[in-house]
Amino acid sequence: MDFLQAPPRGLVFDLGDVLFTWSANTTTSIPAQKLRAILSTPIWYSYERGEISRDVCYELSAQQFSLPAPEIAEAFAQARESLQPDHAIVSFLRELKKDPSIHVYAMSNIGKEDFEEIATKTDWEIFDRVFTSATVGMRKPELRFYCHVLDHINLAGNQVVFIDDKEENVSGAQAVGIRGFVFGKPTTHMLHEMLNSPAGKGWRYLFQNVKQCSSITDGGIVFVDNFAKLLVADILKDRYVRNFQAPERNAG
Repeated sequence: MDFLQAPPRGLVFDLGDVLFTWSANTTTSIPAQKLRAILSTPIWYSYERGEISRDVCYELSAQQFSLPAPEIAEAFAQARESLQPDHAIVSFLRELKKDPSIHVYAMSNIGKEDFEEIATKTDWEIFDRVFTSATVGMRKPELRFYCHVLDHINLAGNQVVFIDDKEENVSGAQAVGIRGFVFGKPTTHMLHEMLNSPAGKGWRYLFQNVKQCSSITDGGIVFVDNFAKLLVADILKDRYVRNFQAPERNAG
């Protein structure tokens, strides 16, 4: 990774298998492999987009896999119960919240009922906003989902880093210009390096002070000038500063 480039203005995290760990092993008759297979069907994708309810999803899945719908419901209830937040990731996100130059978002393929049930599983205030597939009617790796997120967070793709455990979802993000990385043990270390390298700190200082960079003479006199601010704005090429307007000069 080129750490001389500007660090991200926004970090977008997946939820399942990134923020949360969970187990597909249940006390039901449905093996973990089959439970995961249900998650990879067009029926489940339709549920994730909010096109059908969870109960309808279970009924259709029962027909496809020749399983009792109540057994499927119980297996997924146990899987949801097993959800646990990754405390290292949560701690990392809490630290990021202290930096006003960075915003943190979640982007998840998850059905409406499932998301409502995991509402108590973590402190959602660690995110500036959460985007779910059921709410927007689209799911990863559909490119329009990533474009929807970019439009609503008002950032360009190269200003965003996307973290997901699935390579196909990362590829979708990269296809619209987002810097994407497959989640793994080195992920938080990599993000720390990206944000806290000397170059990263320098960029973040510019982000935070883009409209406040006054000039100082050799004699220590501080004065406001338009050139320094406009130079920083041009270097950043950032939507945040596109609407920068130099203060009007006094007449005369």
